[in-house]
Amino acid sequence: MEQNNKKYIKSLFDRRLKILILIAFLFVVWITVSGYVTNYIKSETVKNWNVISAEYNDKRIQTVSKLFNSYLEELNKFSRNISADPEIIKLVMRNDSKKLFEYLLNLKTESNTHIEFYNSRLEPLAFKGRKLDSDIYSLNKCINGNRFAVLKEIGFYTYLIIYSPVYDPESKQRIIGASLTAELIDIKYQIDNKFFKNTGLLYNINAETRVNPELYTSNVISGKIDIISPNTEDFNQVELKGLSDDVIGVILIPKYNEQTHFNDIDNYSARLNSVLIFGLTVILFLIIYRFIAAADSPVLRFILFSSLLIFLRYLWLEYGFPSAIFNSDLFSPGFYASVFGNGIARSVGELFVTAFIILIISVYAFNTILNSKVKSAVSSVPFDILKITLSIVIFFLFIYGFGWVIQSVVFDSNLKFFDNANIIPSRELFLIQLIILILTFSLFLLLVSIVFLLIRNFRFNVFRINSLKNYSSFIILFILLFINQILTFYDTDFHISYIFRVIIIISIFLFGIFISRKLTDVQNYSIYSLKNFSVLLLLCIITIPGILLDNITSQETRYVELIGNKLTEKEDDKIKFLLLTELSEISNNKKIESDIRNKNKLKELAFSIWNESKFSEEDLNTSVIILDTNRNILSDFMNNFRQLNQDSIIAFANKEYFKKIESLKNIQDTLYFDSLNASEDTDDESITDAESDEETEMSDESFIEDLNNLFITDKILILNNSVEKYFLGIVPVERVDLRNTVFETNLGYLLVAVQYESKNILQQSSVQLFKTYSRNNLFDKLISEPVITEYVNGEILNSTSRDLTKSNTLSLNAFREAIKYKNDKSDWRFEIINNEKYRSFYILDQSKDNSVNERIYSVSLTRNDFKLTVF
Repeated sequence: MEQNNKKYIKSLFDRRLKILILIAFLFVVWITVSGYVTNYIKSETVKNWNVISAEYNDKRIQTVSKLFNSYLEELNKFSRNISADPEIIKLVMRNDSKKLFEYLLNLKTESNTHIEFYNSRLEPLAFKGRKLDSDIYSLNKCINGNRFAVLKEIGFYTYLIIYSPVYDPESKQRIIGASLTAELIDIKYQIDNKFFKNTGLLYNINAETRVNPELYTSNVISGKIDIISPNTEDFNQVELKGLSDDVIGVILIPKYNEQTHFNDIDNYSARLNSVLIFGLTVILFLIIYRFIAAADSPVLRFILFSSLLIFLRYLWLEYGFPSAIFNSDLFSPGFYASVFGNGIARSVGELFVTAFIILIISVYAFNTILNSKVKSAVSSVPFDILKITLSIVIFFLFIYGFGWVIQSVVFDSNLKFFDNANIIPSRELFLIQLIILILTFSLFLLLVSIVFLLIRNFRFNVFRINSLKNYSSFIILFILLFINQILTFYDTDFHISYIFRVIIIISIFLFGIFISRKLTDVQNYSIYSLKNFSVLLLLCIITIPGILLDNITSQETRYVELIGNKLTEKEDDKIKFLLLTELSEISNNKKIESDIRNKNKLKELAFSIWNESKFSEEDLNTSVIILDTNRNILSDFMNNFRQLNQDSIIAFANKEYFKKIESLKNIQDTLYFDSLNASEDTDDESITDAESDEETEMSDESFIEDLNNLFITDKILILNNSVEKYFLGIVPVERVDLRNTVFETNLGYLLVAVQYESKNILQQSSVQLFKTYSRNNLFDKLISEPVITEYVNGEILNSTSRDLTKSNTLSLNAFREAIKYKNDKSDWRFEIINNEKYRSFYILDQSKDNSVNERIYSVSLTRNDFKLTVF
């Protein structure tokens, strides 16, 4: 016996195992050496940092110059060709705008290339692409025979423009017009990410250097460049030279710093270690598995095998495999993230790896149970019943765990599962769907394994009497269905509805019976046949859509209720705080001080202020207006012109602020966060004392009225228009460096109006750019576009689909009855509107402002579960 054991141990440590151990040792040495080399490189970097940084900075500067010069050379070549085009010259000489337009329209050009032509009188003839809004100075310079390039900001865009004279072919001294050819260089980041991707010089620089450059253009007349950057010493300035070697702009590119270099070294080392750790774990798995396979007990083998794979999974996670190797969005938490398992599901990519490990464990469990031998009449019946009970508990725990995972995939992801606009799913959605399929397949393998184990135990150990053996399978099915029924009476959330649990139990039971019978009746039956695989896969495909739909509907219900609560939320204090903080930050921004004096930037200045503020992230109707010192509009923007009126805002500001500005200057700074109408609770005597102390020229009654309406702190004034239901914030735009000095200069005024009565979530702008992120984040979680309606005293005040909701007012009485004795004044209703099924969430606005008028909001969703399931 002892000699046999020695032979068996010797057989384990054969030549193959020794080779594997040697390879594993080499991997360990490699990983150790890699750590020492990384530290050595870092220490050498510190010693030679000046040389390294100079080398990298020169490389970046050369990259920027090379990329810009390539833009300039290509545009210059195109400009020469088009200025010398005989057909264009003929049309320019004839001042034939119509045919010139047609010719340019048929001309094949890149989408980011733009063309304009002027005659000798500087009258525009034709253009293709965007209008370049050239200034007279540059056109005159061109007509006088100068060929030159400029960088110019026009709205959200920055162009490289080449001015080229158009000469008479018969007399090269005679100039008959001017051509402008432009190439898009940069797009302001406010709209870049939404509508234009991978475009422009700055994008190319970022792709090459992995840093964010800043572009500053020179004034076309003076050539001056205003660089507004808080830390210019941290940047290298790259001069952009035009056709005459004149500087037409500057690009600031961050200097290469030591921390970035160390990060690059660490990232490279992490990628290398990740690959080495993966190789080491594969070798260790092959070594350890030889010993696991030698164990006699199937249970012990399964426990050791599962533990080994789980250990390897966390080892990969610790060393960043495979996320450190693949620089992909799939391994970022942007699409999906869960805190479950300390990181094994922190991204779509990590979840896929985890799902694959679970699949391997499931296949091993299935194979182990089916190939294990039956030991009949060895153990006692009570012990067998204990094993059966434990198997049933594990059976339902697997179902519970699967339901929890599916809910996490739906609730913790930012992906839209039912998107009718895209028939072909995105890469991220496809991977999530594949993960769900893998997890469902793994679940079914585990459940089939347990059913097969139950059938064998019942047949050979529990029911040893022949008459009961024949019914053992149906007894198992009855027990599983009975327990499933019992669980419905307890507050147990399986995240899988009762009907789908029944479908899973019955389908798994039938497949388990089928496998059991085949193994008994057919000699050398192959379990891993294409037929069995197809049947199990078909069961997955049938089950998944319904379970997914249940979870998505549950999530949709939660988000609809969130929308309803948001609609009834009183936001006065929040709006006042936002106005105060945002206006304070804006008034200290030197960029606005510069842009207000730049005609090329005035057009988009109001939008830029809105977009860079927190108002762009809120569901609030907002208007931004910039006035000069004479109260003329310089720039304006409204994200919903139907709800706010520009003329009304300016008239209100004139009446309540500009005409009384001298009186307001004498008022001591105050800060009322409780309410803009806080002075209503102040007794008349204290108000009278305040009036006498201030010694204003206004009457007592007028001044009290103003105090009810204003809110002042640090030159920021917030007014309340109680008629049109908006707050108006006003702050002067000043030279920041001269503020509170004798040289203090006022450049204009910034007005920001925010409506607090009508939410932007209800009346959203039709222009996609102006739709707020918070609204989109809420609505993207819904299967269908919601119909949101606001009722005041039973009448429709606002609706996203007024025609659809006209017949819906009948449900208001039923809603009032349903909430009459409820603390929670909201309720769900199922309705048929225009012959379509809807789920509608009604909520009563209980704010004090609505004590007189009854205000009810409804959020209605169309519902066709069969269509969605099939889809």
